[in-house]
Amino acid sequence: MAYVLRSILYMIPTILLGTLLVFLILYLSPGNYVTFLQATNPHFTATQLNEMTAELGLNQPWWQQYLHWLWNVFHGDLGRSYLYNETVIKLVWPRMLNSFVIIALSTFFIYLFGFLIGIYSATNRGRFTERFVNATSYIFVGIPSFFLALLFIYLIVLLKQKYDIAIPLHGMTSDNYQQLSFIGKVVDILKHVIFPSIVASLVSIAFISRLVRTQMLEFLHHDFVRTARAKGASETSVVYKHTLKNAILPFISDIGGFLSGLISGAGLIEVVFNYPGLTPLFLQAIYAKDTPVIAGITLLSMLILVIGNILGDLLLTWFDPRVNYQVSQ
Repeated sequence: MAYVLRSILYMIPTILLGTLLVFLILYLSPGNYVTFLQATNPHFTATQLNEMTAELGLNQPWWQQYLHWLWNVFHGDLGRSYLYNETVIKLVWPRMLNSFVIIALSTFFIYLFGFLIGIYSATNRGRFTERFVNATSYIFVGIPSFFLALLFIYLIVLLKQKYDIAIPLHGMTSDNYQQLSFIGKVVDILKHVIFPSIVASLVSIAFISRLVRTQMLEFLHHDFVRTARAKGASETSVVYKHTLKNAILPFISDIGGFLSGLISGAGLIEVVFNYPGLTPLFLQAIYAKDTPVIAGITLLSMLILVIGNILGDLLLTWFDPRVNYQVSQ
């Protein structure tokens, strides 16, 4: 508990600096939300634009706007979107939950298949299948996620044209979603998110499997593994109980950084599949210079990263009793 509280205290200056940079960068970049309105809606008069600038506080210095936003955040208010005229939390929260569906499913695929492939490669070193898996992993590691998404969309279109197999290409739900039963709604959502989740996980599966293979090969030659074999332990016990338990420790400790990378990767997939997640909203906010939405999403993303790091440290103490975070450290 003391370690968690200390980590939360360390989190505060990090978040302050990150959100401060958001306001500074938006100030240094040309234009603001009012100039965006002026460019997209020429019917606005100069008087209306000036009144809107003063009403939104965009005529104030950037640091003053930041302090005003920060004061509201301390009171539980992330502000109101300029573009959508909706509170940021009501606008962002549903999108974040939508993104979480893809991220959760992708994480499941990554750890399941990444570890299985890595373990198989390490325990079958030198075989043709192991070399084939390694070569395939190299290919997927070098392919951008958005290109894989476009390739999957092309394959889905071919399936529709040749075999009349209808697979959803965009969105999160079908038009008749509200008329479906609870099970039907779950199945409908899975039909929409399964392919984006697979695409989002493929590159990470290839990357994780190679790291697991390297870790497994290193620990398979340690003394404690030879001792376990000498005592008559089965090969399954040696691989999964002794070797894998030590090989997964680096992945647990780095779960925070992995989550942030997965979020950014899933964001590209959301754009290609026109999925109602966080990234399309964030890109639209950047285009419109919607500062409250940009700052709110940045704040929530940083919280996820920090919480992921704390969670990874706590899981590491659970898997490895030798690790003990003391307050004096």
